[in-house]
Amino acid sequence: MRKLLLMLLIIALTSCNLLKEESKVGSNSGNISNGGLICSFDKGIIYRSESDDWKLYYYDGLEKIKICDDMASYINVVDSTVYYSNFSDGQRLYKINTDGSNRERLTNFSVSNVNVINKEIYFINMEDGFIVEKIDIKGDRTIIIDSKTNSLVTDGIFLYYIKPTGKDEFSIFMYNLKSYETTQITQGQYCHYINVIDKQIFYWSVNENVLRRIDLETLESKVLINQGIDHLNSSSKYLYFTNPKEGYNVFRCNLDGTDLIQISYISKDIQNYPSFNPSSIFLDKENVYYRGFSENVLADSFTVIDTDLNSIVFDFSSR
Repeated sequence: MRKLLLMLLIIALTSCNLLKEESKVGSNSGNISNGGLICSFDKGIIYRSESDDWKLYYYDGLEKIKICDDMASYINVVDSTVYYSNFSDGQRLYKINTDGSNRERLTNFSVSNVNVINKEIYFINMEDGFIVEKIDIKGDRTIIIDSKTNSLVTDGIFLYYIKPTGKDEFSIFMYNLKSYETTQITQGQYCHYINVIDKQIFYWSVNENVLRRIDLETLESKVLINQGIDHLNSSSKYLYFTNPKEGYNVFRCNLDGTDLIQISYISKDIQNYPSFNPSSIFLDKENVYYRGFSENVLADSFTVIDTDLNSIVFDFSSR
């Protein structure tokens, strides 16, 4: 009997590990929370070009190649297929191969917060009460969350979303993709910018104006940065965010909130490029891309801060 139980345990653990290995998530939670204008994958990045009227591009580390003329957001990549909300066509859901072939529209309605797990696509339906739906590999639609949802990300095991739960209260919930159980994570807070890293949720508590972390095993909540932040993103090592008190420059700290440093230096006095206030942050491993806009010269830009903390202009357009 003991031998049989041991065999069943080994089979169960092996099945869980195989499922985990096979699960492919199309983008990280921080990139999606910032609008998904850049998506990192094993062969480079897919991004919305500022220098070419927001068209969809592929950068392999050497060359920038246009995929198509669509204006994309909430970009995901799984197995060389790009999924995105197409601003050029009323924010409808599309997919296309990274080489530009097999472009296809998947919905006749507007979507946001696209999240792809393997071949299943989760998104917010913007035309039907902002509910969360799924499209499977056969093209069949399923309602997952039938109430108004403001934000949606995933780690491949759970969906994490924000929905209104009271006056000026927007709470974080988690939805188990296996058991279909829903758990409310926060109460009495206005939550924004969900980032999920290694069984932890990081987010900006707007009403408290602090950066918080929740341990998903104990649901213990802790203030990491006791100041206002914006545009939060995270890697396996660091948290990145803009600091409103410092001209929205980009700052970085450890996952426990220690060793806070400034990594972008945009002068408030400079009137021309590169005097851009960062408006979103995207990650390619530890390379930090921030998007900025300058009203002074009516221009958009992507600047990358590499692992040596050097700032390099990646994509720039004067409109």
